[in-house]
Amino acid sequence: MKIGSETKGEVSNLLRRATALAAILIAPVALAQRGNTLVETAAVPLPPEKPVMVRQQAQRQKLPEVQTGDPIT
Repeated sequence: MKIGSETKGEVSNLLRRATALAAILIAPVALAQRGNTLVETAAVPLPPEKPVMVRQQAQRQKLPEVQTGDPIT
């Protein structure tokens, strides 16, 4: 087969093969994204200073007051 002299059938065959190859390469990714399998990760303990930092941050900031009778928006 010479470059530039492909027949219509050869081009069609090449496109079919390229499409099939693309489908084969993309299918596992698409199937993996559809799965509802939960992936459990190990819990990472916080360093001892982190809870102290969070408490200090909350005490420094003026937190918004909550009105329990107001409608939720």
